[in-house]
Amino acid sequence: MSIAYWSEPAVSADNAEVTATHAAESNTGHFVTHLSASCNVTAVNVVLELREGSTVRLRLRMMCERLVMDFAHPIAIARGAAVNAVLAAAGVGVLGQVNVAGYSR
Repeated sequence: MSIAYWSEPAVSADNAEVTATHAAESNTGHFVTHLSASCNVTAVNVVLELREGSTVRLRLRMMCERLVMDFAHPIAIARGAAVNAVLAAAGVGVLGQVNVAGYSR
């Protein structure tokens, strides 16, 4: 069974939700090893979610400066489901970016 490593970055427009997605693959499971997010404004309280398709697997409220999470034990995503890292819109003048990385097998 082969392993494919991937990284999915995404950047938002002004005051817009930003989503980084690794697409679903039939008969393939994804494993999330890294999640990061940041904003251009540091004093903003914003929600970051890791989703298995549309199901929320992890929800964090963060001060949107910079958050980096590396998982020693990867978060397993169900076979055939997409991985979505979603950073909520944080207000006028705020640009966000999010990255999700891992591997599939």
